[in-house]
Amino acid sequence: MPTAASATPTWPRRSGCRPRPACGGVADAAVGIIRGYTALIDEPDVANPTIAIVQITLERQTEEYLARFEAAVRKCPEVDQCYLMTGMSDYLLRVVARDTADYERIHKEQLSRMPGVSRIQSAFTLRIVIRGNSGT
Repeated sequence: MPTAASATPTWPRRSGCRPRPACGGVADAAVGIIRGYTALIDEPDVANPTIAIVQITLERQTEEYLARFEAAVRKCPEVDQCYLMTGMSDYLLRVVARDTADYERIHKEQLSRMPGVSRIQSAFTLRIVIRGNSGT
C-alpha cells in the first residue's frame, strides 16, 4: 500500500514543498517555483464582447519610447494583455470592447494618443478556439 509520501508527486518532494491535505495542493513553501495562479473567467455569451488583436509600431525602439508606451498602456483598462514583440510590430495587445463602435472609441481616444505610436493595425477575433490550457 502506498504511503502519503510516495503518493505525493515528485517535484514537490524535491523542492521541499508539503502537500496540503485539505485541498491536495502544494503548501506555500513553493515560493520561487510557483509564481501564481490564474482563474480563467468565462465572458458571458450575452455580452458577446468584441476582442481586437492590435499590433502597435513605435516611432523608435529606445528605452525611453518603450517605457513611455508601457506606462500609457497600463492605464488603458480595455487592454487586458500586452506583449513586447520581435518582428514587424513592437507590441501585440488584446483589447476587449463592447462592440466595434466601442473599439473605434478606444482606438481614437486611447491607442492613437499613446506616446510614440506610429502605426496601429487591428484584427477582430471571430471565436475562441483554445483558452488557457483547458483546450476550450
